[in-house]
Order: sequence, then structure tokens, then C-alpha cells
Amino acid sequence: MKLNSSIQQVMENDQRAKASYQKFNEAFDSKNAVVLIAKIPNLFSNKGSQTLYDISESLASLPHLKDIKSLTHSGRPVRHGFSLDIRKMIKIEPFIDTLPKTTEEWQKLAAFATSYPMTKNILVSADAKYAMIMAVLSESLNTLKEKQQTKQLTIQGLQRFSDQGIEFNFLSEPFVTTEFYQMTTDFLIRYTILSIVISSLIIFLVFKSLSILLLMTCNQICGLLIFPLIFYFNYADINVYTFIVIPLISAIQLTFLTHFYSVFKRHISTDQSLSASFHKSLSTTLFPSTLAMLSTGIGLATLHFSEIAVIKTVGTIGIQALLAVFALTFLPPYLISRTCSNKSVHEPTDQLNSSSNPRFLKIAQLVSYFLLALSAISIALIKDIEIDVRTKEFLHPKSTTRQSIELIDNEIGGVNVFELVVKTPAPGQVQSYKALKFCHDFRQKILTFPAINSAYSYSQLYTVIHQLFLADNYSIGDVFPPPLQASFYSKIINSQKFPFQNILQNEDLSETTLFIRTKDLPSADFLAIINKVLETANSMAPDGVQVIVKNGLHSLLASDRKIVKSQIYSLAGSLISIFVLFIIIWRSLKLAFIATLVNTVPLALLFGVMAMCKVSLNSINVMVAPIILGICVDDSIHFICYFKKQLDTKKNFYESLSITLKQKSKPIICTSLILSASLSLLYLAPFPPVQTFGILGTTSLTFALLCTLILLPVLLRMHKNALFKRED
Repeated sequence: MKLNSSIQQVMENDQRAKASYQKFNEAFDSKNAVVLIAKIPNLFSNKGSQTLYDISESLASLPHLKDIKSLTHSGRPVRHGFSLDIRKMIKIEPFIDTLPKTTEEWQKLAAFATSYPMTKNILVSADAKYAMIMAVLSESLNTLKEKQQTKQLTIQGLQRFSDQGIEFNFLSEPFVTTEFYQMTTDFLIRYTILSIVISSLIIFLVFKSLSILLLMTCNQICGLLIFPLIFYFNYADINVYTFIVIPLISAIQLTFLTHFYSVFKRHISTDQSLSASFHKSLSTTLFPSTLAMLSTGIGLATLHFSEIAVIKTVGTIGIQALLAVFALTFLPPYLISRTCSNKSVHEPTDQLNSSSNPRFLKIAQLVSYFLLALSAISIALIKDIEIDVRTKEFLHPKSTTRQSIELIDNEIGGVNVFELVVKTPAPGQVQSYKALKFCHDFRQKILTFPAINSAYSYSQLYTVIHQLFLADNYSIGDVFPPPLQASFYSKIINSQKFPFQNILQNEDLSETTLFIRTKDLPSADFLAIINKVLETANSMAPDGVQVIVKNGLHSLLASDRKIVKSQIYSLAGSLISIFVLFIIIWRSLKLAFIATLVNTVPLALLFGVMAMCKVSLNSINVMVAPIILGICVDDSIHFICYFKKQLDTKKNFYESLSITLKQKSKPIICTSLILSASLSLLYLAPFPPVQTFGILGTTSLTFALLCTLILLPVLLRMHKNALFKRED
């Protein structure tokens, strides 16, 4: 089993972040760009500039880094003298050199660098507090060990600056992957230890038998050994999504074991042989456990409706693990039971006072009305649940990676970048005056929109050069040239290599890309910005020029739509499939409806909690509904199957219900506690969506327990004559 802590895996759910990350790497012609954010006191001073230069040189001296870009190691166009060849009048010089300067000269340089479009929020923050140094890894890092070593070497190379009080933040795939790996490994160790301790304690308190605890623990350990095989044969890694399967299926295995050994303990206590006790326990629990396994499998199978590949993998691995632990739980008792010589083992009798149940049902009826009312309110609140998928929300607030992302988002222009492609009719037309003027005017217009922090356009190359010829070497490119000068500037641009020029134009100069940068926003706000920008572009575009969102608007919002589809298809598919399963097994439309309703109420209450607590859907907690539905059904199946079995022995309704409540309440409560404990421990995970998944799962299981032990008996009582065609 391999632990996949890659940032790309996390960004599968957030197409905006993924597009921004890919575009950043494209700007450096590399898949392994590195960003270092340094907080240098008095950056624009003799000492501050020397510090930045030394940091850049230290990074350049590291064997695994190359192509260093910073204010001291990147160039800007500067005009030098006069020549008949206009191309020779422009040279590229560093933004900042280390020569001593006066305070006034540094102030002028600071004002320029924090306004110039190719440095503002790219190489320096707008308030001049942070300097960005960018680099490229000299070779691809394929193994975790290589990434860990690279991170360690980089930190060591900058240690002398850290000792001077310089604060650093890193953002790069190897650094993120290393951090993810360490956080996930630490969590899995803590989770495994705590889950074993808590589950063992619950089992011992319920059964009060060390032998049963030992049998269940051995079975559970064997179940854990199955996961490496399943992950191996599915070519799957443990990542932020798939590792949820391990505690989930392990907890479900414990529910199978709990129901089985709760019956086994009753039979073995009556001095029956081991094989006979196993035989009778199987005859009581195998059928409802099989139904429970099928219902849980349905919940996992419906994850295949998702358009997110990793969620499909969760469903595939989950189903295979479920079948494996089911066989592991019941196959050994079945083989032992085959040696039983006496197949007619009698069920231990229970002497119950049937008059207690009507009183219980009256109280339960009031509680049921309350639950149904709450579920009706919750259904009305479903429309208020937000769909918001953002990569940084997958990271713990204390994560250094999240802190770097939030630093860029809050102080350095924002982390979201979307692209507009300006298409012209023929090659070379992006350098036509009308196309350039449109790009300039359009950029100036959208920069007035409150949510847009920066915009990068091909036309800025022309405005910068134009102001150089207006005798301003500190031009920030606000003045657009007239037509004649623009045609001359095209020769300069085509002969020079300006920063990031390669991602602003295509090879035949028929298209140019305009980049728009915003802060990390909720999906609805981000969509509103895109629509407003597109509307503005279409109203300003000249004839023959088209403006489109790159890859289409759909691709930018793909993650949100995938989540909506997953939620609708998975949940609807689970409900319908489970309802049909109940009809087939019990041959009763009303009984199937009651069982489905009992397990729909917890989901409705769950959605109400999500709406009231402002919990938005993302690609992890969207799996809660179908998975938890399949699990919640298990207890109601065991309850109804045992209840029907009691009725088949000619007991009356209340007596059957009393026996069922007495015999099934303890294992149902025990399994709910085990599942809740397993899910609640997910709160220790380093990823907030996984924490939310655990909280939501625990909440819904609590609702399911109440519905099974309170709402289900009430509904059975209300329809007892129609269901069982019998007078008590």
C-alpha cells in the first residue's frame, strides 16, 4: 500500500485551483516550479536588496534548483541611447541591482516595482512587505524520499537567513507532498491505536467476555490485512479520499461481528456445543446481515455515478473490502457449524411483560412526531446548502501549505487565475492595432471591478515600451501608443524575450491570453465575476475578435457540477435500489416503505444540520449521504427480520416487539457506538473535509439509532394490521 499525498490528488475536486497551478507551471516551462515567499524588513533599501540577492544566490547554488527569478535576478526593458535600429535601443536589466542608492532613489524604485504589472504581486507584494523568489527544479522528483531530501536541502540552504529573522513560506508540489505525507502518516497511527482501544472497550462492556473480545479482535486484524491486497489489485494509493474506506469498512465488519456474537453468546450460555451455537447464530443473523451487506454495497456502488475518478475508486475499493470482510466474518463460523450433529437447536425463551410496550409506544409516538416534524423542516432547508469546493479548505489551518496559500491570497494578489482567450481572424493579428487597443481598454475596464486584483495582457508589453520612449525608464505601462509606434514596437517584442511573453501569445500570433486574478472566492461569487467579465468583453470586442473563457465556462465550474450530480444520482440511486431490495425480500410494499422512510429521516435531519451550520458540500462530504444511508439501513434490517421471525412463531404483535427490542437493542446500540466512534475519530484527521465527514457521519448515525429504536416500532404499530393481517 502506498500513501499518495500529492497536491494534484487534492486538487482533482477544485478545477479553479488546478488550472491556476497548471498555468503557474506553464509560465516556467516546468511541472516543478517552486515559490519562496520571503518577508524581508526594508526590502527596498541597501541592506534589504542585498539580502534578497543573497537569498536568490543561495537558491541558485543548490544543485536541485535552476532558473531563479526575483527582483534581483529578473530583467525589465530599459531604454539606452539612440540607434537607427530600434531593436538595439531596448535592453533587459535587473529590476533591482545591489549598488548603493539614496533613500529617494529606493522610494522611486519601490513605487515602480509595486506597480509594474510584471512584478506587482508576482515578484513583490503591493505593500512591499514580501518578496517572491521563483525557481524550477532541475529534475523531476518521482519518489517521496527524493522530495523529502529536496525540501530538507532547501531549508538547510536558507537556514542562515532564518537565523537572521527572515520569515519564509514555501509553495511547491514536492514541499506540499512531503507535508501531506507526514500529516497523514501521523493521523493513521493515532487513528489505528485509538480505534482499537475504543472499539475493544465498547465490545468488552457490551459482552463482558474476554473470549468474545479475543475472537472479534482476531477477526478484525485479519480484516485489516485484506486492505493491502485490495489496494494492490486496484492499483490504488491511500490518499485523502480512499483512506476513509479503511476505518469505514472496518467499523462495518465490527457491526457484523457484534450482531453475530450477541446471538452466539445467548446460545453458548445454554451449554450448547460450539458448532451448535455457531449454527443457530448463523441461522439468526446470516440473512439480515446479508441484506445489510447488500444495502451498504448499494450505497458504495452508487458512488460510481460520480464524475470524479477518485470517488469512483472509493466505491470500487469499498465494495470489494465489504465483500471480503463479510466472508471473513461468516465463513469460519459456517465451516464450524457444518460439524453440528443436531440441527434442531431451540431458541432460548424470553419471559416478557407485553403490557410495557403500549406505554413505551405512546412515548415513542410523541418522539416520532417530533422527529418527523424536524425532518420536514430539514427538507425545506436543503436548498440553503451551499456547494463550495476549494483546495485550501482541504488543509488544516495550521498547515504550512495552507498558510502559504492564504498569504498569497490575502497579501499577494489572490490564488485564483482564470483565462480569457482573444481570438483574431488570422495569424499575426494579435499585433494589429485594433486587437491591441481592445486588450488594453478591456484590461483597464475590468481592473475597476472590486473582486479583480490583477489582469495581465499582451498589450502591456506595448505600453511599457511606449513609455520607455517617452523617456520614462520607470514606466508602469499606463499609456497606450498610437498606431505607428505600435507597429515599430512589434519588432522589438518579436526580437526580445520579455518575462512571461511565452504564455501571453501563441506561436502564430493569432491568439493571445488575458489572465485575470482574484482571491479565493465561493463558487457563486466566482461565477458572477466570470459572467460579468464575459459580458464586458463581448460588448467591447471589435468585429472579427472573439473572447472566450479557456476550455469553456463548464470546465471552470466542473467540480461544482460534478458534486451536484454525485449527490443527486448517488442518493437517489441508493434510495431506489434499497427500496426495491426490501420489496423483493419482504414481499411487502408497505414494509419496504416503512424501512426506507425510517432511514430517510436521518438523512433529512443531516441535511438540516448542514444547512443550519453552514456546512457546504465538497467532494468528500458529498459521499456521506449514500454511504451512511447504506449503513443506517443495517440496524433496521436486523430489527425487522428478527421481529418477523418472532411473529412467525405465533407470538402476538406486542410480545414480538418486546422480544425484538430486548434482544436487538443492545447489539444495535453497540454497533452504532462502534460506527460513531470510528467516524468521530476522523476529527483527528489533518484535512478539514475529512473531519467534517466524520462529524456528519456520527450525527446521522445518532439520528439513525433514534429512528430505528423509536420511529420504527411506532410505524410498525400504526400499520400492524395491514402488514401482518392479524389481530393480537
